[in-house]
Formats: sequence, C-alpha cells, structure tokens
Amino acid sequence: MSTHHKASPLISLGRVVSYALKNFWRNFGLSAITISILVVTMLSVNVLLLVNIVTTAGVKAVQEQIDVTIFFKVDASEKRLEEVQSFVKSFPEVKSIIFKTTDQVLAEFKERHKGEPELLSAVTELNQNPLGATLVFTTEGAAEYQKVFKALAIPEYDAIIENKTFTDHSKAIERINLITQRIEKFGFILTLLFVFIAFLIIFNTIRVAIYTQREEIQIKKLVGATNWFVRGPFLLEALLYTIIAVAIVVGLTVWAARLIDPYLGPLFTNGGALLHDYFVRRGWRVFGTEALAVFLLTVFSSYAAVRRYLKV
Repeated sequence: MSTHHKASPLISLGRVVSYALKNFWRNFGLSAITISILVVTMLSVNVLLLVNIVTTAGVKAVQEQIDVTIFFKVDASEKRLEEVQSFVKSFPEVKSIIFKTTDQVLAEFKERHKGEPELLSAVTELNQNPLGATLVFTTEGAAEYQKVFKALAIPEYDAIIENKTFTDHSKAIERINLITQRIEKFGFILTLLFVFIAFLIIFNTIRVAIYTQREEIQIKKLVGATNWFVRGPFLLEALLYTIIAVAIVVGLTVWAARLIDPYLGPLFTNGGALLHDYFVRRGWRVFGTEALAVFLLTVFSSYAAVRRYLKV
C-alpha cells in the first residue's frame, strides 16, 4: 500500500520559483526582449519627468529675473521716497526690494560708462546730479507686478515718479510651456504605444513558454500538481521581468541625472544638483509607482496568456 506525501507550502514555493527561473532562461531571447521593452517604456516616462523638472525650473528661473525699476524725479523729497518704499514693502507679493539713492545711481552710471569720456564730462559739467533715485523690486510673477503698478498709479505718486520699467518675460515663459506641452503629448502617445507592445510581447512570451512545456505540464497534472503549481511559474516569471526592468531603469535614470546635472549649473540656481535633489526627495515614489504599474502590466499580460492557453 502506497501513501501520497503532500509537499509542504515552503517546498512547493521553492519548486515554483525554480520552474520560473528555468522558464526565464529557456526563453532568454524573448525574456531579454520583454525586459528591453519594459525598460524603454519606463525610460520614456522618465524622460518626460526629466523634461518637466527642467522646464519647471526654467520657468522659475525666468520669473526670478523679472523685476520692476521705478525711476524717481530728481527733486523728489526724502520723505516721499521713504513713503513709496514703505508702500511697496507692504505688498505680500513683493519678494525683494532695493533702493538706490541719487548718489548711488550716479556712481553706477559713471562705472557703467567709464569708457565714454565725452558722456561723463557732460554729466560732470552739470551743476547738480541729473539722475534721480531708483527703486527695484521683484515679485512671484507678472500678475503681481501689475497689481503693484496699479496701486502706484495715483496722483501723489505720479508727481515724484519719472518712469517705471518692467522686464516682461511672459513670451519666453509661454514658449517654454508650449514646447513642454508638445513634448509631453508626443511622449504620452509613445508611452502608450510601448505599453501596448509590452503587453503583446509578454503575452506571446508566456504563450511560447506554455507551448514548449506542454508535455511537462501534462506530467505535472498527472502526478497531482495543483493549478497554482502549474500556473505559478509563469506569473512569477512576470514578476522577475518587473524586478530586472525596474532595477535597470533606476540605474539608468540616476546615471542620466548625474550626467545632465553639471550642464544645468550655469542655467539655474542650484542647477548643479537639480535632478539629483529631485530623485533624493521623490525617487522612492517615482520608481515605486513605476514598479507597481509595470508589475500590474506584466501580471495582467501573463494571466491573460495563462488563462487563454493553459488548460488546467
């Protein structure tokens, strides 16, 4: 009389993992293609992410260069000048403010035009300083400047203000945003295409594996293997694709960030560590989300193939 010994869950799991690894190496060519497509899919997403990080920093850098200069009349009294300074400082939108006296403005003028002796001599011949004081301030964006401009447009301030200049970079910002939107739209379509291709490749990879192992599968069923024991290796193979693909993408993305960062230094404040800092703060979230999405894609593709072709 023979007895049937049922394997422990741990031993069964070990065998399922072993079969999954065998499946992976048996069809290594298809496995490599599958992993490559998954890597390209995730890299296309990360390229869009890098573009978004750089363009966001670019828009911020352009906005930080926007400032307003108020030129006061020469005869403006010190009391009125202090009053305008206090008024501008009272706006919460104003980030920074620099006031330059008439003497400071004249000194900067002479330094700026030190190579033009005729112009400097003309200024020197005058009995008094022809240049009035100036006030330079910055805000978060163009809309805030307009708010301050409107507030200053009252008769009592018009009497002492000679002119106001505003360095408008709105066209540059619009152009950056337009280019970013086009890149993101193209990248999104490309990513969807890669996802579809990845699904087809994984589906067919599992189908080929099932076909090549049809005799082994029949033998397993004859000796009493459960459905999980038969299907498990194919689903674990999908998990293996995910782990390898994500590991490759993390390495390539971090390497690319370190490679690009030095070129961003001259363009942005703290640009030398822009991408590195981003991935230090949010890398776990970015790569974790991608890993989950790829895992769901591979498992769904594998399950669809197993359900379609594995009759157990």
